[in-house]
Parts: sequence; structure tokens; C-alpha cells
Amino acid sequence: MLGIILGCLALDDAAAETLIWCRAVLEKMQQKGTGSDPLVPYLFFRAFGRKLNAASHPTDNLYELAVRDWLTRHQMHQNEPSLNRLQEDRQNILFRAATDLRFESASQAAFIWSSVNSILFHALGEASLQARHVAAVLQNFEPAMKRWRWDGDELQKPIRWPVNQEREVQDILWLILRSYFADVVDEDALPKLGHSTYKADFGIGSLKLIIEAKFATSKNDFKKIEKEVQEDCIPYLRDLRYESLIVFIYDDSASVQEHDTTRRALLEIPGIVDVVIVSRPSQLATNALAAPSKRRSPGLSARKPASV
Repeated sequence: MLGIILGCLALDDAAAETLIWCRAVLEKMQQKGTGSDPLVPYLFFRAFGRKLNAASHPTDNLYELAVRDWLTRHQMHQNEPSLNRLQEDRQNILFRAATDLRFESASQAAFIWSSVNSILFHALGEASLQARHVAAVLQNFEPAMKRWRWDGDELQKPIRWPVNQEREVQDILWLILRSYFADVVDEDALPKLGHSTYKADFGIGSLKLIIEAKFATSKNDFKKIEKEVQEDCIPYLRDLRYESLIVFIYDDSASVQEHDTTRRALLEIPGIVDVVIVSRPSQLATNALAAPSKRRSPGLSARKPASV
């Protein structure tokens, strides 16, 4: 049946009647409740072009788990299963494959092998991932800001993305980190210390890593940032979920002469594995000039004030 459906799709209009027949057969199977093989939903996906509903019922059948994982990896579901469900199913696949490997046909063996191969590949990749890889990603912040929009006044509707405070830097970091790490959490609440409560800007549980963002508006802010980070490290790393910290500093003042001193000072603090300091891209206006400038009327030029 699958071969016929795929052949009809390849022939397009030339096999339209055959595809209609395949759909009718599948609908009758559905009405009669036949077709218990977990691959049957894939036949519906191909024949009708409709995405599937992710199966939520627990199962210990290795073949069914493997097909479910294969469908998820190929993005054939309308609603993807939760991350916890995915992790539980994939752990179950590895356990069953290692302790009770059974299959009834070559096609079942192919699905099981595909899932086991994929899960092991990703597991090995995650095992080799370390905090330094996160720092390497963040080091690309400056070249990535090449496409950050700040249109000139010559455009009729200029688009400008101002970066005026720490919150906006956190938004950019979220876009970067979430693109790489599925388990990144923003504003992660940490255990209370004395009368104070703390929240980490970003936490990556699989790496036991916190990323803390800071915003410098002038060269004088670097001394203040050093003190803040030093005070925050103790409550941050009291949480047993985290073991290390990366400090990310966005320098709006482009005081590059201060970067090395601050980086060296922060790296001496226990628990800090790296410090990434980046400067504001030149196309962005400084905070004092962030408001859109008014256009001058044609033919008028700016005059310098008379000297006193």
C-alpha cells in the first residue's frame, strides 16, 4: 500500500484515480478498526497530506516507539510531544534495544535501527558539549550584529532596532541560545539566600551552566559590573543544578580599553568559566541619539552657533 501511494504521488495527475482508491481503502480500514501497525498513520499522512496527531499513550513496544520517534524526527506531527515524553521514549528505545531486541520483519528492524542510530548520535553530541562551546557561540555576537537593523533617514519608513538597556540584550541572547540549546531557561528562579531572592538570566540545565548578561553604558560601569558579578556568584552557584557561569557584557560605550582588565578580573572568580565582552555595532546610534532625527527641508543647511 505504501509503495502504491508513493508511486501515485510521483506520477501526480497520471495516477489520480489510483490515489483516490488508496484513500478509500484507508478510510475503510479506519472505519473497521483494522491496521494496528504504527506505520498506518504514515500511510494517511502520505495519502491525504495531513499531519498526524502525536501519540500520547505510553507503550513498551520497541517497534511502535521507533516508528513514533521516526515520525517526530521527520516533523510529521501537528502537535509535537513534550520534551519529557520524547526523552522518556528515547531512553526506553535504547533500553529495549539493549535488553529485549525483537522485530518481525526487515522493515521493523530498519525503523528500530534508524531510531537507535539517531538517539546515540545526539546523545554523544550532547555528552561532548561543554560550557566553552556556549562561549564560542556567544563570541559570534559581534559579527552577527552586522544585519541588526538601523535604517537611515533616507528611507520613507526606516526600521530601527534600538538596544538601550540590559533587557534588550537579554532578548537577543535568548534568540541565540534557544537556537542551539533546547533546555535553556530564562529568568530561572534560584534558591533564596537570607532575605534576598535571585534569578539567573539564563540557565542551561544539561550543561549546569548560568549565563549572566550585563549592560555597560560608560567605562565607569565596568568596575560596578565586576562587583555585582562577584556578589552574585555565591548565591547563583549554591543551586545544585548549576556548577559554572559565563558572563556576557554588552558595551554600549565601546570602551574597549576596559575589556581586558574586567575579563581578567572576572575569570579569577571561582565558578566563572568565561567572560564574553562585545561592543555596540557602529550602525546603532548611541543612547543619546537613539531618537529618530528630524529631516531638514530641502535647500536648508545647518548653521553653527555663533561663537561667544
